[in-house]
Amino acid sequence: MNLTITEIAVEKLKALNTHNQNYLVLLYDNDGCDCSVSGIPTIRFSNNRKEKDNDVTCTEFDVIVDSFHEMFFESEVKLDFIGNVFRLSSPAGMLNPVISRKTVIKEVLA
Repeated sequence: MNLTITEIAVEKLKALNTHNQNYLVLLYDNDGCDCSVSGIPTIRFSNNRKEKDNDVTCTEFDVIVDSFHEMFFESEVKLDFIGNVFRLSSPAGMLNPVISRKTVIKEVLA
């Protein structure tokens, strides 16, 4: 999997990473959902890497994705920052058009 991050998104992410966390995590967030396949793709910073995490190719950050969550993403993913929110997309279309800054710095639960 490859993640491309636009220049403006890189700047915004660097400004948000005030705790110098090690990883940017591609996450299929199903918190509060009754089913593990009901959720939304998003991103979060984390210091924790689990054994089941896979590396994502990205030149700007060390990016990881849970091996189970990986199936919810395309092989090519793009992260942009437009209109004061992050947007995650793929060649097939929009994955998540509204990722708030608050979401990015929210703790990833194990």
